[in-house]
Amino acid sequence: MAAVFGDWEESYAFLPKLILALEVSNPGTIFSPRYQDEEIQSPVAGNNRQFKRLFWAFKPCIDGFPYCVPVIQVDGTFLTGKYKGTLLIASGADANRLVYPLAFAIVEGENTDSYGWFFRQIQLHVTRRTNLTIISDRHAGIRAAILGLDPAWNWSQRWCIRHFKSNWNHHFKRRKLADSLWWIAVAYQEKKFKEKMQNIRQICPEGAQWLDQHDLEMWTFHKDGGHRWGIATTNSSESINNVYRECRALPISAIVEMTFWKTNRWFVNRLHWCEKREALGKVHS
Repeated sequence: MAAVFGDWEESYAFLPKLILALEVSNPGTIFSPRYQDEEIQSPVAGNNRQFKRLFWAFKPCIDGFPYCVPVIQVDGTFLTGKYKGTLLIASGADANRLVYPLAFAIVEGENTDSYGWFFRQIQLHVTRRTNLTIISDRHAGIRAAILGLDPAWNWSQRWCIRHFKSNWNHHFKRRKLADSLWWIAVAYQEKKFKEKMQNIRQICPEGAQWLDQHDLEMWTFHKDGGHRWGIATTNSSESINNVYRECRALPISAIVEMTFWKTNRWFVNRLHWCEKREALGKVHS
């Protein structure tokens, strides 16, 4: 691996040069590194720095996000190489609800502090939009991080229904009933929600009690208030994760490079798709 992607330690040493090269060749692209000494923020300040985190977002991703729905899906994947950590990926959704790569970060792990930092970096560098909704799993760190943001932004959270259903099934081991929970969650009418919930109350009272302990706005459509924009899961974010999954075992500079080339390929593919649609006279799709 070292012959192809470089030595692990050398990769960290090479990172500042890579960041500078990507910023110069892609004006407007953002890299925001953090080191163990929080006072040191510059990627070119001294040689005795200990890496802590890195946030980055490519300029085309930043430019296109205002045309996406006000929803961000967040997911994390563990790094499996010599140095452990977590790759956080934020993705959006365009008007067709197709996945849109937005921002990345390498952090020490999934916790309140790392997620809070990730969200603040998005607010600082990617979007000034208020009233955004974060769709994620039920990780306690995400919830606490969102609650810790400046209230003026009015960001909210909704849970991925697929994860929520899986959590319920983990507790009660009723797969067929868990499948019906999906249709309960995505019911837009309160009447239909109550009708379907009654089935769970009769068959699995303890499961219904568990559901009653969770805020309806977090996992149901009929109490959502439109925050989800019809997006039920983090599937799009996880599909992005699958695209970048192969880079998890690579040195840090190789991870950054791979996200650049894969994001570049995503935009090229979307351009070709749009050109084909336009040639067919479908200019609004």
